[in-house]
Amino acid sequence: MSLATLIGVPFAVILAMQALSIGLTKRAPGLAVTLFPANGLAKEQVAFDSFQDKVKAGVSAEDAARANAPMAREALMSTPLAPRALAILAIAEANDKKRDAILDVGAQINKRDLPLQSLLLERALERGNYSESVLILDRILRVHPEYAERFFLPLAEAMADPETIPAFIDLLKDTAPWHHYFLAFAVTKPEAQVNLAQVRRSIVVDDKGLDRRLIRSLVNQQKFAAANKLYVFLSQVPDAASDKQAGRLSWKADYPPFDWSMTDGRHLRAQPSRDGRQLEIFARSGEGGVVAQRLLQLSEAGEALAFEAYGGTLGASGKLELRISCAISGELIQSFDIRPGRNHVLLKSLSANCDQIILAINARAQSGRPTFRAVMSTIAIETNSD
Repeated sequence: MSLATLIGVPFAVILAMQALSIGLTKRAPGLAVTLFPANGLAKEQVAFDSFQDKVKAGVSAEDAARANAPMAREALMSTPLAPRALAILAIAEANDKKRDAILDVGAQINKRDLPLQSLLLERALERGNYSESVLILDRILRVHPEYAERFFLPLAEAMADPETIPAFIDLLKDTAPWHHYFLAFAVTKPEAQVNLAQVRRSIVVDDKGLDRRLIRSLVNQQKFAAANKLYVFLSQVPDAASDKQAGRLSWKADYPPFDWSMTDGRHLRAQPSRDGRQLEIFARSGEGGVVAQRLLQLSEAGEALAFEAYGGTLGASGKLELRISCAISGELIQSFDIRPGRNHVLLKSLSANCDQIILAINARAQSGRPTFRAVMSTIAIETNSD
């Protein structure tokens, strides 16, 4: 037998034992350590499994980590890049500076391990560094999308801080699978909605329903300025006064309540005509209620609304009414019976705290009469200078 063969046989055995140990690391880490004591990843797994078992048994995370710190150190001696061993040592460390030093090393060597990234996230949140928190969460969710819903609440809480807006814009410009689900979650959180509206104006979102919910929620909170800025962005109109500058309110229903919200029922409904120049109204005998309404900002007292109404049954088998209410208080300011032909409504002076009003069109069909049908032209806004 040659010298090479004598040297090669034990070396081959060592390599085989190491390969088997590596293969068993996740399935049976204890056996992997027995087969190959230098397997740092196996020691890391043994330490982390023991840590988890102790925490599940009611031991504090700190005490569980201290109990497994010796094995974690052994793992790092063999495998300096073992992220969960670093996580255990960080949790076990009582000295803040030493703990930060451990986490700083972890942040440099591994950006995928969930326990380590969770500790980095916790530290960022404790420091109030929401921009860093957002970036860490993005790393976590790209690797572990199955945990997305668990992290949505801290993400939404971070979005409530205006300083995170640039970070969220950079983050959500991408198209990670979890982004849309997070936006759908954030739109339900009032504390995040104002900043979410600002973020939305800088990113691409192909979900008109989400945009509608966000605008509606902002209006319900009386965050009219934020809602209007988003509406202007989405509807591609020059500014909030665009309807007034154009001289007429279109019958658009894309983004209520800045556009019209229309009833679409079997017995009561309203819809724009095909050319968009008229509103078609329908009510069966005995039916009635609001068929269309929208929000409108009027900056000057004494403005007027002018429009035309038609329909062979208008006045004969039913009636239309225009109601004007304060959007903030809900108080009815005035009501006006719509007549066939030209209608001219001089608006009452508005109080200083009611610069947002709701225009509502009510239709009612008389019982025992034919189906009520009517048509309204677009509404012209007249100012004192007209």
